Amino acid sequence: MIDAQARGKAIADVSTLGVSGSVRGMSSNGVAITPEKRDELLAAVRDGKHVELLLHLRAFEQKPGVRNRKGVRFRDGALMAFGRSGKGMPFLRDHAQGNLLARGGTILDSKTEKLGEGDYGIDQDVQLTAPWAVDAALRGLLDGVSVGIFPTGPVLCSGCGTEVLDACFHFPGDTISTDDEVEHVVEWVYTSADLVETSAVNVPAVPTAHIEGIRAALSAQQPDNPITRNHMNPKLLLALSLAATAGEPEVLSAVEALKRERDSARAELGVANAELDIVRKDYGVLAAEKRKFEEDDFITKEIQRGALHLGMEETTRELFRVNPTKCRELAAKRPDGSITPVSAPRQSAKEPEAGLKPPAAGANLEAHVKTELGKHGVNGEEVLRLARMFGAKNPEKTLAAELGVKEV
Repeated sequence: MIDAQARGKAIADVSTLGVSGSVRGMSSNGVAITPEKRDELLAAVRDGKHVELLLHLRAFEQKPGVRNRKGVRFRDGALMAFGRSGKGMPFLRDHAQGNLLARGGTILDSKTEKLGEGDYGIDQDVQLTAPWAVDAALRGLLDGVSVGIFPTGPVLCSGCGTEVLDACFHFPGDTISTDDEVEHVVEWVYTSADLVETSAVNVPAVPTAHIEGIRAALSAQQPDNPITRNHMNPKLLLALSLAATAGEPEVLSAVEALKRERDSARAELGVANAELDIVRKDYGVLAAEKRKFEEDDFITKEIQRGALHLGMEETTRELFRVNPTKCRELAAKRPDGSITPVSAPRQSAKEPEAGLKPPAAGANLEAHVKTELGKHGVNGEEVLRLARMFGAKNPEKTLAAELGVKEV
């Protein structure tokens, strides 16, 4: 099994040396370099003066059906973007990407030109400023260049069509037999990549020697089986946010971390729930007190304005507890003073003729109660219905006694 870092390095080791190109022109301040100008500039460099040169390069070329010495190529659709990505990148020597002193200048412009069907070339304008680079260019020693490649998408095997160093372990230059027994020389095909630098080189590295170095590095990681594919479920690795090359130890470690997070979350949830129960109890007490205050306030105000008497209080309270809005609506229909205030003499006692005469024999007591309530602006039908709904037995008798209505 190859971890993600080793896999990335293996691809980089093959690709960063790139494919060689050539210097196609050189100028200083837009002026071509003559022998006299060359000597003048070399003297300036020796004297420590700042000298700049502009190089015109064919940094890379890919032709249909032609395999380069590195055994790598690009998907045709990726070359335009690859060429553009080189603008602003460094110009180095020997692909020494980790050495600041290896920088010789900057790529001012980089673009891909389509030369024909499947034929592409990447041209660059490079500004040289480092003394070593200017000196080498003036002396004609800087005539070979190579591009550095950083893959940004899958790198595929031209032989089996799968991603390299994943399901496939074929290397550039390997000769394999296809299903129809035709021999095929493997190339690595970049589906997308960035041009990270262009370097001055003498001779591009020999691909096979470099590949053998990679093979040795891979073998050192797993002596028993140097090329073993990771059989972990990719969906599991994705769910655990692990690299596609993660093995059993990484998976177990990730699971243990998740268990610790779960246990911690459960403990925190228990504390939060306990605090929530306390808050709920406090809220319940406050809510009950608020409801009782609103009920008492309503009853008091109704009695004070002469719209409610003590005989109706309990029934009204029950209605208020069930539906405060409906109770207020019914109360609003009763005008002020429609009910004899507490401790005041009955209206019928002051004006007997206005009171209800005792009913004749056989008269309906409930009807007389409703009539008496109606005189006070109260819906007797609704009062009796509510009284029965809350369990009152013979509410008409209770109300008749309160209202002074007697059954004969």
